[in-house]
Amino acid sequence: ATPALTEFVNEHLRVENRQLKEKMEVGEEKIAFLGRQMQSLLAESQQSHVDEMIRTTEDERFQMIIRESREEILRSRAEAASLHRKLQAALAAKTEVEERLRLEGQKVSDSRLLEGIAGLKSALIS
Repeated sequence: ATPALTEFVNEHLRVENRQLKEKMEVGEEKIAFLGRQMQSLLAESQQSHVDEMIRTTEDERFQMIIRESREEILRSRAEAASLHRKLQAALAAKTEVEERLRLEGQKVSDSRLLEGIAGLKSALIS
């Protein structure tokens, strides 16, 4: 092996070594870039998961509010029906009292009749 051949081989190896180093640097940059992209995607995925959990929680809260509102409406309807029945009974009693008074020939002033009705109303409310 001549010194010129040795030098040629060494120079060729240096060039190859430099090219390999450049390729490794490019590969490392690509790996770092992909790593950053993966971290970004993971963060987005985690945020998306958190957002979905928040939406689910909000949906559950709204469903609970809707359920409670429906229950309150049903209670109010039942209470209204009960008050309606009591009012009908009071009106029937008033009509009966008016009819008895008419039959007995007594005259009752309107104010006295209104006092009686007010008394019936207060009895119904309690």
